[in-house]
Amino acid sequence: MPVYKPGAPVGERRGTGLWTRRLRAAMPWLPVEENGRLEDPALRENFVLRLFALRDFYRSLPEDARAADYVAFHSRYKYTLMAAAPSRAQALGRLVARIEPRPGAAFWRAYRQAFMAALATTASRGRHANVLMHLQGYFKRVLPPAEKAYLGALIEALPPRRAAAGGGVGGDPRHPVALPRIRISSASTISSPFLPAIARRADGAG
Repeated sequence: MPVYKPGAPVGERRGTGLWTRRLRAAMPWLPVEENGRLEDPALRENFVLRLFALRDFYRSLPEDARAADYVAFHSRYKYTLMAAAPSRAQALGRLVARIEPRPGAAFWRAYRQAFMAALATTASRGRHANVLMHLQGYFKRVLPPAEKAYLGALIEALPPRRAAAGGGVGGDPRHPVALPRIRISSASTISSPFLPAIARRADGAG
């Protein structure tokens, strides 16, 4: 909200309303964002992500949840947390690793706060690429070498956020991001309806 200095006809938009300030103090885990900031696609995406994640937390983890419930929940968000805040993700992982069989309400509140605080950081393109590289490892035994190379090249060619918004390098659509021309083998060990389309585009057809 605008903050007006004495004698200044125009306010500076750097303040926080009293109600919002008290709400954040009472419920620091709650996703809260200013309307104007939601015009930014990255901030809007992060805000919506946190809303659904908090809902999932409440549905998946009651206050009397067992250790196995926390492990299952944390495993689902492992790479999402890694893309958002790697250091916080590691701290959360250590917290879950030391969990007692029946952690109780105090642990429940602590995990909720740490989980939502980690997701409050907007994931960068670089951290997204790092997570995709980790996920690529799951396919190393099922993808042929050419397809592994193609997947790796796609990840490395992931443009910065500003480039993605403009459709090309540096946001200039006249300079699209160059991708390698690798044909996906027809005898792929993974059955997916998307592979034929990827192969055609990589070969310049379709």
